[in-house]
Amino acid sequence: MKMNKQEVIKAITEEYNFSEDKKITQKEVKEVIDILEGLIVYNLKEGIETRVLGMTIYPKETKARTGRNPQTGEPIEIPAKKVGKVKAGKAIKDFANA
Repeated sequence: MKMNKQEVIKAITEEYNFSEDKKITQKEVKEVIDILEGLIVYNLKEGIETRVLGMTIYPKETKARTGRNPQTGEPIEIPAKKVGKVKAGKAIKDFANA
C-alpha cells in the first residue's frame, strides 16, 4: 500500500485531532510537510544529511558509467549525478525484521 502526500496529511490530521481542545487543520499539516520537504532538499543540495522520522536522508554522487539502450542494445553513456539516499533507522529496521 502506498500513501501519497494528501493521504499522509489527512492521516496526520485525523490522528492529531483526538481532542476538542487540540485541533490542527490539513492546511497547517501541509505547511509543515512542505517546510520539511524544502529543508531536506536544501540540505541535500548543500551536502548535509538529515535525520528525521526514524531515517537518515543523505546526498550521494553516482559515478558516470556505460549502460545499454534496452531497445537497440547499443552502449550509451550515463553521466554522473547527485541523488538523495534514504537509510532506515533502528525502529524501522526492527519493524521490518519482526
